[in-house]
Amino acid sequence: MTKTALITGVAGQDGSYLAELLLAKGYTVHGLVRGSSSYNLGRISHLNHDYREAYGLYVVNGIAFNHESPRRDESFVTRKIAMGAAAIAAGRQDFLYLGNLDAERDWGYAKEYVEGMWAMLQADEPDDFVLATGTPYTVRDFLDFCFSAVGLDWEKHVKFNDRYLRPAEVDALVGDASKAARELAWRAHVTTPDLARLMTEAEVAALAGPV
Repeated sequence: MTKTALITGVAGQDGSYLAELLLAKGYTVHGLVRGSSSYNLGRISHLNHDYREAYGLYVVNGIAFNHESPRRDESFVTRKIAMGAAAIAAGRQDFLYLGNLDAERDWGYAKEYVEGMWAMLQADEPDDFVLATGTPYTVRDFLDFCFSAVGLDWEKHVKFNDRYLRPAEVDALVGDASKAARELAWRAHVTTPDLARLMTEAEVAALAGPV
């Protein structure tokens, strides 16, 4: 029997990768596109805990730490850096303006993370899982990886702008995916340096246009 999946936010980064993965596995896929980001979910937050045992539902909660790709929205710092490195290398701009370069994040590849999402749903019993690489890098590191991919020294092209500082910045976000590795055999294989290079090369190719 053909399985059917409903993906909320199918037009986003994760939704698009997940749709591709499920279609390749023979699913029938339906998707919803977000109309607003201002929904208040406070009234149903308690269901996350009671959201499975009380009603006998097969419900899985996945906590996915920062996961990026060439499909990331341009407002996110990883995509902004990759785009900036490619544009500067192509002579289309001179500088890239950023805020806090010391924030540490656990960046993985979104395409791998949706595979983890699918793996969660194959478990015999529903449970909650964390997806992460387990290795933190700073924004400064990500800059170095992206600009190195195009043969540039980022320090000559990046300038500070306090408009990009977050008033409630979290210094470090790092996940522990050992449970997913143990119970789902899922691990992040694309490292942050590889991810940065992948994203930058995609931007270089996009600027070059069709071959």
